[in-house]
Amino acid sequence: MFSSNKIKEVIAIVSFIEISFSLTSIAGIEFKSQRSTINARVISSIFFVLLLACSIIFSFFQTSEAMYIITSGLIFITYLLLALKIIND
Repeated sequence: MFSSNKIKEVIAIVSFIEISFSLTSIAGIEFKSQRSTINARVISSIFFVLLLACSIIFSFFQTSEAMYIITSGLIFITYLLLALKIIND
């Protein structure tokens, strides 16, 4: 069912870092402006689902570590850039 190579370890470590970051942002983020708080939580929720789906998809299919890291990294960087844009506005 699951691929039985080293990518499982990579998926576990990267998923933990990215998903825990987005979950922390959902629960613990608070700004002076209620609008910014809601926008940041919505963006964090959307990217939480995206990152979780990415991790699940890559855990079922046997792919290279580089492909997973690049795909997941691009999603995470996009999330960070959007969150930064919300914070600065």
